[in-house]
Amino acid sequence: MVKRVLLYGKSVLIIGLASALAHDPNLEILQGESLELTDFTGIDLILTDLGDAETVRALPRLCALPGVSLVGMDAPSSTLTLLSGQSQSTQTLEELTNALVHWDKQAGSKESTNNFDSL
Repeated sequence: MVKRVLLYGKSVLIIGLASALAHDPNLEILQGESLELTDFTGIDLILTDLGDAETVRALPRLCALPGVSLVGMDAPSSTLTLLSGQSQSTQTLEELTNALVHWDKQAGSKESTNNFDSL
């Protein structure tokens, strides 16, 4: 089943991820930069850059979307955080893609020893 993933924001990291993930057949990548102009219908997961101050201000409204997992990405620590409290280390593009495809709201954290060098 294809996951509809919204990359929210306009940071360099989000723009780079959109390009890098666009060809994965397991992901339908969408982009949004504004709460008012973004259609959240049918979105499975929202990925945002926690280092982007503008996007961080939108987190309370993004968290309030029913049935949508919100994942924050912190590039300096190479960590994805499900904003309900779970974290997963994803330090390569392959690990990030696998996390997005297989993210389960009930899954625990996984450890990794690689880094985001491929991003």
